[in-house]
Amino acid sequence: MGDFIGGLRAGDHNRPMRHARLLILLLVLATVSLDLAATVTFTPLRDSHAPLVLYLAFVSLPTSQIGLLSAWAALGKTPIPWRAVGLVLPLALWSYLMGTSVGAPGSLAATIVSTRETFYLVTEALATVVPLGIARAAGLRLAAVDEAPASGDQAARCRFQFSLGYLFSWLTATAIVLAALGCTFDLSRLAPKGMPLYFRGIVIAVAARVILVSASLYVVLARGRRLARGLVGLLALAAAAGLVWLHRDAVTMGLCLATEALWLTGSLAVVRVAGYRLVWRRRSALPQPPDED
Repeated sequence: MGDFIGGLRAGDHNRPMRHARLLILLLVLATVSLDLAATVTFTPLRDSHAPLVLYLAFVSLPTSQIGLLSAWAALGKTPIPWRAVGLVLPLALWSYLMGTSVGAPGSLAATIVSTRETFYLVTEALATVVPLGIARAAGLRLAAVDEAPASGDQAARCRFQFSLGYLFSWLTATAIVLAALGCTFDLSRLAPKGMPLYFRGIVIAVAARVILVSASLYVVLARGRRLARGLVGLLALAAAAGLVWLHRDAVTMGLCLATEALWLTGSLAVVRVAGYRLVWRRRSALPQPPDED
């Protein structure tokens, strides 16, 4: 009888996790459907001038989604090799699609745009993954609210696990990543002219987007008071806006960032509804701030 009651309690405990996984799956399916719709709508317009709204929607999708995938790559629980594949494959696909939006596949125009898009998205991904990875090493986690913290023995096993299968997963993932990047990147087409101005624009755009992704994660997924999270969000927007005005095409970039902010907050809101939060897990077991929706 006790075992039966214990099983019922375990089933009740697992129910929120099933609900969370379902919401995340629906978010992924909705995102893929939106990507397909945007691609089908935008690609036939490559020989004409696309409307501004459609242009903003199409251009902001890859950068906002790579920002989210970078956060998942840094904070997710999937083994690192497959997180790398899950980040790079969409990145390479978006670079290819952006190239085909301006020219036929394999043409000079498509190759140049695809190469530059790959370089830019890889730079954005690295600039997001590195600081979040450092924060993860310091104890930051993206965890379900009802999830029990791992014991010391479990954490040690996860940390030091290195099997033959894990080695093969690294080799396979590395091959997939290199093949994907090799299909969309040609160093000779990166920036044949105006290198200093080109890289200056990349630095400004990447810095603004990393601020946007980090602030969105904190505002939507962090615990604590809404007022404090809102103030952090406003300060981040001010910092991003200041960087935008240093860009040579400030108006267009500002509109793109505003559109990306909508994509980011909308997607992260689903993650929050699914029950995930940013938490600190340290040996000192510091108390978490109250969770306010």
